Amino acid sequence: MHRYLENVHEGKEFHLGHKKIRNLNEMLFELKDMSDEQYEHYVSEKHNYISDWILHVVKYKALADSLRVAGSRKQSIDAMQVMIKSLNAEIHSENQTHYTEKKEEIDISKIQEQKQTELVTNEKTIKEALYDAGKNHVPQVRHHPPTGHKERREFLWTHFSWDIAKEFMYGMSIGILAGMVLSKIFLMPV
Repeated sequence: MHRYLENVHEGKEFHLGHKKIRNLNEMLFELKDMSDEQYEHYVSEKHNYISDWILHVVKYKALADSLRVAGSRKQSIDAMQVMIKSLNAEIHSENQTHYTEKKEEIDISKIQEQKQTELVTNEKTIKEALYDAGKNHVPQVRHHPPTGHKERREFLWTHFSWDIAKEFMYGMSIGILAGMVLSKIFLMPV
């Protein structure tokens, strides 16, 4: 988002009756919604509070100057629409550039995924060779932890599922034993 279109800091809002205007889009909406009489309360030949706010708080001099020259609410709306549209076009062109850069990053990540797949395939081949050679213990070849949520879950489940089951059984056994001991203590005839 362009800095001119962002919300202003708290306490710097434009007070339009009981409403607080925090950004240019909200100001444009309210300009379209207000009557000419309301507009004349904020903008006259003597003062232009809307332009002052845009100049001093939003710090968008070009728009503030355009609003000072505007002779009516309609001209102010048109000036704001043109300026906001140009800011959005600027953002869109920056996003297109960012998209192209992102696409190149994705291509690099695909190459890295392919290399990771090759490593895993090689890891399986080593494990199979050791198992076929009659070794009971097949060493775990460590690789970088996965980055995605789904890959992380699969990694944890495949590597720690036995440990989780073992801990669960130990906990259940201890719970059952503790329950039996406590029931003998508290249910003893007096």
